[in-house]
Amino acid sequence: MGIMMTIPLLICDDSNMAQRQITKNLPENWQVDISYASDGKEALEYIRAGKGEVVFLDLTMPVMNGHEVLAQLREENHKCVVFVVSADVQPQAIDRVKDLGAVEFLGKPVKSDVLLEKLRVHGFEEIVNIGMGRAGDSLARLLGVFVELTAPSIRFVLSENITAELHDLIGVDTISGVRQGFFGAEGNTGIYGEAITIFTDTSFNELTVLLAFDDDLTDRGKQELLLDISNLLNGACLNGIAEQLGDVLGYSAPCVIGQEIPIYELLDQEQLSWEHALVLKVNYKVEDRSFTCDLLLLMPEKAIEMLTTKIDRILEKL
Repeated sequence: MGIMMTIPLLICDDSNMAQRQITKNLPENWQVDISYASDGKEALEYIRAGKGEVVFLDLTMPVMNGHEVLAQLREENHKCVVFVVSADVQPQAIDRVKDLGAVEFLGKPVKSDVLLEKLRVHGFEEIVNIGMGRAGDSLARLLGVFVELTAPSIRFVLSENITAELHDLIGVDTISGVRQGFFGAEGNTGIYGEAITIFTDTSFNELTVLLAFDDDLTDRGKQELLLDISNLLNGACLNGIAEQLGDVLGYSAPCVIGQEIPIYELLDQEQLSWEHALVLKVNYKVEDRSFTCDLLLLMPEKAIEMLTTKIDRILEKL
């Protein structure tokens, strides 16, 4: 039987009421050892002493404010997970703290359902990071290059807005794409959805150069190359995610959606069987090259429910 790990958690706020409110709204089954600080300087002392693996940080405090704490944590290369909690909900304020290294922003007063949702999203991001790291390693070994990874983007979208959301995520008008279904041990009552690998025209041409293919690659050869790279990325990333969730995935045969098609043809909105879905974007970029590709994971409502249950179990076991 595994040992339940206790997380050193620090709540830093100069208001005793705010400290109590955050404490009250923490998940009930979360195993944490809580410390409290009333200013940024005191918070840094706790973190340096190993008492702040997870930190809830106010911005406006005496002695040292939250922005200064975040800057110092970056300078000292601390790996703690910081959730900023502030009444300053200006978009610029949120962007600023995330640029300084905060993983999430919570407006005051903190609500338990919002806090739990933020914890779930961060937990899923960490799970995805492992999967995308494995996929990046596989791609790097194949191409003999260094692959740059960016933080995954997670959105919940309505089916009627999917085309606009995809265009916003990808940022180009013309793409080539490969889709592949994935499903867990519980079939369509568990983790399931579609993986779509997207290449721009420039990236595909760069890929043929990196792999030293001839310029006169046939259309069939181009399709096989798209399928091979997609299989590589999908398998490594999704298997890494499934392993963290305690699941095993199966896959349908991949198929090319189209080559050099408008992005609005990527998905047919009228044929979508879900009302809203989780859309996860993972980007892979080759250093000093124009090659970049995106892996999109689409999971419908029922799969999101199962994913949420699995993440909650992981949070309870921390």
